[in-house]
Amino acid sequence: MTNPSLTQKILFTLLLSLSLAGTAHGQRSPVGGMRLIDSRSGLKRKVTVESVGLFRLVFEAADNWGISQWYDLVNDGSAKT
Repeated sequence: MTNPSLTQKILFTLLLSLSLAGTAHGQRSPVGGMRLIDSRSGLKRKVTVESVGLFRLVFEAADNWGISQWYDLVNDGSAKT
């Protein structure tokens, strides 16, 4: 079993790398950069990774840490859909 904090660090590093790779191809880096939010506990635990102004991904323990929510903040800045 993987340590939850190690899993968070790996996800954050991966998504930060992807975000920075996008800026290398002419996209501007958004103000605020990357955010990691860990909330709740047990099977209700959620980890949210957000590249401010670009995307927001939510991983949930109840979904075996799969991506349960994905928001395109470029085209839907308020994350309504």
